[in-house]
Amino acid sequence: MAEGRCYTSDSLHTRRVTMALREPAWPRIPAHAWPLRGARRRGTLLELLFVVVIVGVLLTAFARVLSPLTIKLGVLETTSLLGTQRADALAFMATTGRLPPEAAQERATRNFAAPQWQDEELVFPATGPLLQRMVEIGAVEPGAKPAVSFRIATSASGATVWLCGRRDAPAGFAAAPMRHTTIPAQHLPHFCRSATLAP
Repeated sequence: MAEGRCYTSDSLHTRRVTMALREPAWPRIPAHAWPLRGARRRGTLLELLFVVVIVGVLLTAFARVLSPLTIKLGVLETTSLLGTQRADALAFMATTGRLPPEAAQERATRNFAAPQWQDEELVFPATGPLLQRMVEIGAVEPGAKPAVSFRIATSASGATVWLCGRRDAPAGFAAAPMRHTTIPAQHLPHFCRSATLAP
C-alpha cells in the first residue's frame, strides 16, 4: 500500500509540474512590472522600423550601383548579334571590295531594334527595357535614340578587326571615325570604350 500511495503522489506531482510548465509565464508577472512590458513592446517596434529604414537605404544605394551595370550587360547582347552580320559583311566585302549597303535581315530583340548600316557602321539602336533604364538613371534624355555601333578596321595586309563603339583602331589598322554610338562611354563595356578613356 505504501508503494501504491508513493506512486500516486509522484504521478500527481509530475502532472502538476507539467501543467505549470504549459501555463504562460506572463500572467504571473507582478502588477508593477506591466509598464515595463509595454515599453519593451514599443522598443521592439522602433527597432523593426530602424531595420526597415536601413534596408531601404542600402537597397537604394545598391540600385544606383547596379543600374549602370545592367546597361553594360545589355550592350553585351550586341556582340552575339554581330556574329551573323559580320559573316555577311565579310563575304560581301570579299566580292565587291566595299561594305554592304544594308544589314542582313534580323529581327529586333528585347534590348535592340533590327541593325542597319549607316556611314560604314553597323548600328544597333537601343530599345525596350534597356532604353527605359538609361532614361531612368539620366544616361540619355527622354525621346533620345541611343545606339551601339560596330565598324571595321583594316590593315595594309588586308586583315580586318571589328571595333565596338568608341574603341580606337589598334596600331597598323585604319577605320572610319565613330559616328553612331550615342550611349555615353561610362555605360559601355570596357571593350567598347576609347583607349584614351579611363577604364
